[in-house]
Amino acid sequence: MTANAMTSTALARSIVQSCLDSGAEQVVIAPGSRNAPLSWAFAQAEKAGLIKIQVRIDERDAGFLALGIAKASNKPVPVVVTSGSAVANLLPAIVEAFHSAVPVIVLSADRPASARGKSAPQTINQFGLFGTFVKSSIDVTAGKSSSLEISKVIDSTVSGRPGPVQVNVQFEMPLMP
Repeated sequence: MTANAMTSTALARSIVQSCLDSGAEQVVIAPGSRNAPLSWAFAQAEKAGLIKIQVRIDERDAGFLALGIAKASNKPVPVVVTSGSAVANLLPAIVEAFHSAVPVIVLSADRPASARGKSAPQTINQFGLFGTFVKSSIDVTAGKSSSLEISKVIDSTVSGRPGPVQVNVQFEMPLMP
């Protein structure tokens, strides 16, 4: 297993654990290649009976499903999307989550920062895309962002007035072990 694959896998597992620690019982995944480490880590958690996965191929649908589950359950619900315009499709659901005080955790997979601003495929400025409609956000770089920093952002979805947060994760290739 290469160092980057181990890093992507370990990072994804750490993020999934933070979601579980925040009280998440369900996750909505819109499959894509860049979010494979997160999807795989959530699949392992589901196999262990720790979370239930809902899959939607349309990101806008995924966002509103996560919003609905979170609203009905009063539990945080992660929504996992791949890089690029997929993230932008969550904006309407996140705006609604913000104004309705609903705890939705956006887990947006991203290409490494080195690919930004170079017209690389599926690369947009997705960190900060939700502006003031998230309570907090973090741009995670493997090996440079601590689990504690990530957990603080995820926990903030339910602290005080609930609301959405964004964890933008830069995954390096290879994505899977």
